[in-house]
Amino acid sequence: MAQSREATTTTQAGRHIRHLLPAHGAPTSFQGTATWKNFDLDACGWASNDNEMVAAVSPAVFAGGGACGRTLAVVGSSGQSVKVQVVDQSMGGPGDNDLELSPAAFQAIGAPLEMKRASVTWSYSAG
Repeated sequence: MAQSREATTTTQAGRHIRHLLPAHGAPTSFQGTATWKNFDLDACGWASNDNEMVAAVSPAVFAGGGACGRTLAVVGSSGQSVKVQVVDQSMGGPGDNDLELSPAAFQAIGAPLEMKRASVTWSYSAG
């Protein structure tokens, strides 16, 4: 079985970002629902705000903190996309592939905040 490749970079804010590409044969994109929430101190230990491109993922994807700093490419049903950094674990929604996005990221996929929920496709990104 092929192994995933990993690299780490550090942002100006000092966050370590993990870039992990899936092993050969693993799913490369996931269908889910995105909602939005207000961010502050996150499960990864970082302080984030609503204007940052950040996300919370399900407990299954969060993997006990293993997803902290991973970059996801998220595409809304309108085709608009955004790259977000995983900074938090969601409180658990209906599905493992569902995301909670910051208000800025939710709007970046073409979803108005009044909409509350949006269908998305997401994948792990190299940054």
